[in-house]
Amino acid sequence: MNTRWDFRGKVVAVTGAGAGIGRATAELFAAAAAAVGAIDVDGDAARRCVEPLAERGRAYGLDVGAPGEIDAALADLAARFG
Repeated sequence: MNTRWDFRGKVVAVTGAGAGIGRATAELFAAAAAAVGAIDVDGDAARRCVEPLAERGRAYGLDVGAPGEIDAALADLAARFG
């Protein structure tokens, strides 16, 4: 996938990354070289999303309506990727 954007060294968290627009968004950021945190209530779908990214991807199966869960996921992303 060609992209004109370069997100190398950047970290993005994408909600709804298990399917649809969220998945497409995560894939576009990945194609632009970003590290991607895929967040979805369906943890298996989030894992499938970042599977091709190896070390540049991290999956989180959580409900974004639960503040403690999203805070923990974002803290993990920051610790892992800076």
